[in-house]
Amino acid sequence: MRHHYVARTVRGIEHVVAAEITDRRFGSVDAVRHREVWFRGFPDAVRLRTADDLVRVLAVVDDIGPTKAALTTLADAAAELVSLPDKEVDVTASFLGRRNYNRYDIEDTVGRALEQRLRLRYHPRRAGRHRPRCGATVRVTIEDKRAMIGLRVLDRPLHQRDYRTVSRPGASHPPLAAAMCRLADNPRSLLDPCCGVGTIPIEARALGVQAMGTDVEPAAIRAAATNEPRLHWSVADAGRLPLTDGGVAAVVTNPPWGGQVSAGGLPLHRFWAEVRRVLTPEGRAVVLMPEPERWLPDAERAGLRARSALPVRLHGASPSIVVFD
Repeated sequence: MRHHYVARTVRGIEHVVAAEITDRRFGSVDAVRHREVWFRGFPDAVRLRTADDLVRVLAVVDDIGPTKAALTTLADAAAELVSLPDKEVDVTASFLGRRNYNRYDIEDTVGRALEQRLRLRYHPRRAGRHRPRCGATVRVTIEDKRAMIGLRVLDRPLHQRDYRTVSRPGASHPPLAAAMCRLADNPRSLLDPCCGVGTIPIEARALGVQAMGTDVEPAAIRAAATNEPRLHWSVADAGRLPLTDGGVAAVVTNPPWGGQVSAGGLPLHRFWAEVRRVLTPEGRAVVLMPEPERWLPDAERAGLRARSALPVRLHGASPSIVVFD
């Protein structure tokens, strides 16, 4: 049975998510909006790798203005809903633009209306409170004058992966890692030379790609092997990779640029030279980079040509996914 869904995304990769929906035949895309892809699809859309969350649309409400009168409109819409699958509910909300109400006002308005209409127990999030891990989560988003009220399809967001049992500072965001792997254009083999806890190779494996990971930190490799023991992991300096020339079809990586973790003193000219060396002649590199203009000259001197740069927004930072030939 087809439903109307909204896939929530990292800012900047909306079109990558839309392409995954189309390519994997999860549904037909209706609209691409800020951090959202609206589509008509099937329940197996829960297998989306590039989306942060998946919501089934319950109601679309127009004429949501910036004043608190909008809260009454939202309450009326929530009161029209017929049923939810659980006895308990929490609400999470977000919006764009300046308004005379905040996210907690939206959450409490919708939550209290559902509580009264459906005789549910509402768990507010205001003041940092969190509900027990049970019940349904209702998602409310507002962009311009349109609000969407939806039901999270699973009991947790899609970005929370089962394999991620061990993490470390700077670990890649799984849907963003999946998007980077898709931008590598379905390679037959893939290497992440700064693999950390293994997110990028694990996401590549989910796409059917033969993947491996190396990292200079033994603790990172132990974490990666714990998260996915079936892949090949090894301790190695990204400037001295244990691979033959032209050994992989793609290098996809999120190097430590000195932000959350130290770069360990890696000379960047060596890193780029090794990336070029291990790639096949027609190979592709996909690298998450802060301030690309600062690092691109080194990459180009090593023989890599930047073909595109996709700015993204994640956890308050604004790096770019740069694709090299």
